Amino acid sequence: MSQYQNKIQDKRIDNLEEQISQVQEHISTTNSVMGSIKTDIEWLKKSVQQVNDRTWWILGTIIIGFVIQLVLKLY
Repeated sequence: MSQYQNKIQDKRIDNLEEQISQVQEHISTTNSVMGSIKTDIEWLKKSVQQVNDRTWWILGTIIIGFVIQLVLKLY
């Protein structure tokens, strides 16, 4: 009976070790994919920041233009 239990426990341990190695493989794959996603997001983040900066400059220029026109019309 003891040998039978040892065999069953050995099989369970082998199964667990195999599953752990598969999970570790998936983790390494996930890490590499996350690295590429992070790089892609950094590029997109810079582009969005440029758009935001440009938008504020454009809006500021338009607003200042309207303010100058109003001031000139009042005088």
